[in-house]
Parts: sequence; C-alpha cells; structure tokens
Amino acid sequence: MGARSVRESKATGRIAARAALAGAIGASVLLGGGFLIEADAAPVTVAYTCTAAQSRATHAPELTVSLAGPASAAPSQPVTVVWANTQPTEPGKFLPAPGPIPATQPITLTGQLVVAGPSATTTAQAAGSSTPGLEVPSGVPVPLPPMTATVTPAAAGAMTITAQAFTLQLSTGDTPVTYSCTPAPGATPASHVVTVAAGPVTSPTPSGSASPSLPTSPSPTPSPTTPRPTRTVYKTVTMQPTQGVQVTRTPKGGANTGGGGEAGPDGRVLILTGGALVLASAAGGLALRARTRGVRQRS
Repeated sequence: MGARSVRESKATGRIAARAALAGAIGASVLLGGGFLIEADAAPVTVAYTCTAAQSRATHAPELTVSLAGPASAAPSQPVTVVWANTQPTEPGKFLPAPGPIPATQPITLTGQLVVAGPSATTTAQAAGSSTPGLEVPSGVPVPLPPMTATVTPAAAGAMTITAQAFTLQLSTGDTPVTYSCTPAPGATPASHVVTVAAGPVTSPTPSGSASPSLPTSPSPTPSPTTPRPTRTVYKTVTMQPTQGVQVTRTPKGGANTGGGGEAGPDGRVLILTGGALVLASAAGGLALRARTRGVRQRS
C-alpha cells in the first residue's frame, strides 16, 4: 500500500507540473498576442484636470491613455478607433468616486478627437458607456469605459488622431455627477497615426509607341426615301361541310377515338358483376353460419 501511495503521489505531481507548464505557455501566448494587437496603440501617461460641474471639486488624475486602430486605410474608408483610459491605483493620482456608485448605474464617457490630415483638420466625437456590475465604493478609482469613434479620411497621406478632452457622467444613487476633464498644461496627449494610401491608378493608354492613325473616309449618308403605301384586304372564308362523305363505321381504339358500343364493355358491367359476387359471398356465409348453429343445437 505504501509503495502504491508513493507511485500515485509521483504521478499526481507529474500531472500537476504538466498542467502548470501548459498554463504558463497559454498565458504567455495570450499576453504576447495582446501585446501584438495593442502594439500600435502606444499607451502614454497623460495628466488631466477634472472638475465636477456640481461641486466644482478639482482632481488631477494621471491616466494611461491609448488609441488603438488600423495602421493603414484608403480614402473614403471608415476607420474605427478605440480610446481607452486606465486609472492608476496610487493615492492622489486617480479620479475617485464621489460616492457609492450602484452596480446597475451606467458610467458614460464622451470624448473629443482632433483629426489632422492632408486635406484639413477636423474633430470627431468618441463615446462609450458601461455598468460596473458591482457597487463601486466611495473614494476608489472610477472605472472608465472605453470609447469608440469612426473617422473617414478624405485624401491620401498621413492622418493623425489625437485624444483631447472628455466628459464623465455617473450617478451616486439619485445624485448625478458630471466631470469635465482636459489635458493638463504641458501634457502630451495620446495619438495614433493612420497611413492613407490611394488606390491603384490604371492608365487607359497602353505603353509603347502608338502607330499613326489613318484617315478614315466618311461613311455615306443614306438618302431619304419615301415609303410606299401598303394596301390591306380583309377576306372572310366560311368552311363548308364535305358533301357526300359520311362515317359509317366507328374506328377501333376505344377511348382514343371516342368509340362507344363497339369498344367493348364499359365500367358499369364490371361494377355490377363485382356487386353480384359480394352479395353471393354474403349469402353463402349466412347459410353456412345457420347450418353450423343448427348442428350445435342438435348436439
């Protein structure tokens, strides 16, 4: 029993070690994939100044901001950008919840993006909303949902998208709270560059030397002709019955030619014959039954 327990313990240890190794490999693959996906986001730490619209209280959070999106696009092709803000955990460096935020109360962000391209500089609006799922206690960092924006480049070139100010809306019970957050003076906002490449241009003229064009003779112009008038004559023809010809014998073929009496017996004869057979069978059966009953009574 002792040797068996030792073998089972060693087997269990090997299985646990293999499971841990597989988990580590899977985690590294997932983390590596995440870094590859977010490689173009270039997260940066940006200092913001957030002021509450109700109490005028001011906070200075240092947010980790990233803009993720495609690295290339074509003119008139919509580009989707995701703006994410992550709060730190160090005291005094995050935007705290002004009160308990219920689990089902939405937290909404609305941000402004500045889009600079070869054609013109415009602005775009990003928006995002989510519910915390669990009650957020007062004084802890407010969970900021990601925002999404769609930008459509108008011409080829380098298009730079920069994250600027945003507005935070939440509720602590029945009390709504709104924060207006802008980058602090001297802060470098997060940005993302999209290379807009024009599509391939096809030339309608083939390459090489072109042969001189030969003069073409003008096509003759047909002379106008006057159409000849047409005359339409209507004539009514009445078919006359054939004189001296009469069918004296019905042809063979029955149903194909419409033959009657000479085509053979029809279905009524068959139905009457079948009915007579059924009645005869029933009468014979009754007679046999009466005879059998009489023999039983005599016995």
